[in-house]
Amino acid sequence: MKHKASKSSKGSKASGAGPKLREIREGRGLTMRDVHAESRTIASKHGHRGFEMVPSRLHMLENDLSTPSVYRLYSLSTIYGLSVKELFGMYGLKLTK
Repeated sequence: MKHKASKSSKGSKASGAGPKLREIREGRGLTMRDVHAESRTIASKHGHRGFEMVPSRLHMLENDLSTPSVYRLYSLSTIYGLSVKELFGMYGLKLTK
């Protein structure tokens, strides 16, 4: 069974997070394959494949068709040099003390 993004998610606070992620990646001169390679290194270091960001998954994130797991948010934070708080904010989540 194939999973489709629901239409209701387009109006959520997360809308726009994907294009922001793409802008950040491109602004750092990274390709999707670069992100994949760096995320594989992170996954290997932590011994958990959940940190890995394959290009097709990154494409889905950048087009607001998917929401990243906590593991992938960590990888993006590390690769893009952003705080997890900044990334959560892109998805409408505010971290407090």
